[in-house]
Amino acid sequence: MIAGNIVRAVTGFTPRISLLLAAALAAWGFWSTLLLFLQRWKFSPISQSIVILAIAVHPAAFFLVAAYSESLFLLGLIGLIFWSHEKKPTHAVTAIVHGIVMTATRIFGIVPVIYPVIVSLLQKDSRAAKMKDLLRAALISLGATAGMLAFFAYSSVALGKWNLYMRAQEKMWGIAPDYFFLFRWSEIFPVPMVRPPLLYGNNLSPFLATVTFWLLVAGIVLDILLRYRRTRPDDSRPQRVALWTCALVSWYMTAASLMGSEFRSMLRYAYIPYILGVLAAALLLRDVRWNRFRILIAIVLFAGFVAASLFVQNYLIRAFTAGLWVA
Repeated sequence: MIAGNIVRAVTGFTPRISLLLAAALAAWGFWSTLLLFLQRWKFSPISQSIVILAIAVHPAAFFLVAAYSESLFLLGLIGLIFWSHEKKPTHAVTAIVHGIVMTATRIFGIVPVIYPVIVSLLQKDSRAAKMKDLLRAALISLGATAGMLAFFAYSSVALGKWNLYMRAQEKMWGIAPDYFFLFRWSEIFPVPMVRPPLLYGNNLSPFLATVTFWLLVAGIVLDILLRYRRTRPDDSRPQRVALWTCALVSWYMTAASLMGSEFRSMLRYAYIPYILGVLAAALLLRDVRWNRFRILIAIVLFAGFVAASLFVQNYLIRAFTAGLWVA
C-alpha cells in the first residue's frame, strides 16, 4: 500500500493503476537484480535463460504484476542477497535497505535475513578475515530487521496493539500457527492433498505447497550426494547452504502459520522458497559435468515441467481475471 501511495503521489493516477504500476516497477527491479545476480556468479547466457524461465513459469508468477506484495518482497530479497556479497560499506547499506523493504513487506522476511550470516560462517577465510566478514554480515542481518520492527511499532502506536495483524488473521481467517504439523506425515505427503477439483485455487494451494516442499527436499538430497562426487573445489557451497536453509525455513514458517486454514494462499507464499530453491539448484547444477545423456534427460524433464506449469498458470490467470479466488 505504501508503494502504491508513493506512485499515486508522484503520478496522480488512480489507486488501482498506482498499485499495478508499483507492482510492475518492483517486478522490473527484481528481474534486473536477478540478472545481475546470475552474471556475478558467472552463469552462461543459456543458464541464465533457464533460471529465468524456471522462475517465470511457476503458477503463481503472475502475482508479480497483479498488485500483490510478491514483487516488492522479491525485490528486497534478491537485493539483500546480491548486495550482501559486495564488500564496500555503501553496498552493505544497500543490502540493509533492501532487507528493510523485505521485512516491512512481509513478517516472514525475517527468515531470509540470516542469509549473509550463514554464508559468512561457511566461508573458508583466515580467522581475522572471517571475524570481520561475520561482523559485517551480522550488521546487515540486524539492520534488515528494522522493516519488521517499524511495522510492529506502527501497529502499536497507530492501532494500539503491536500484534494486531496476527490477531486479525486469527480472528477473521482462522490462521493460527501449528509448528508441529511436520510430525503428521499425512499432512506433508502430496497424495492426500489432491482434492477434486484440483484446478481450483483453494485445492491447488495445499497441493503445490506440498510439491514445493518435496522439491526442496529432493534438491538438498541431490546437493549432498553430488558433494561427495566432486573432483573440483566447491566454491558455491556457502551460498547453496544459505539458500537451501532460507528456502526450507521460509516454507516451514509460512506453512505452519497457514495450516489452520488448510494452506489457503500458500500458492503465493510457496513461490518465495521455490525461487530460493531454483537459485540453489542452479548453483549446484552449474558445476556438474554434463554429458549427452544427462543433457537429454534434463531437457525432457524441464520441458515437461515448463509445459505443466504453464498450463496451470494459464488456468489461474483466467480464473483470477474472472474475479475468482486463486491464491
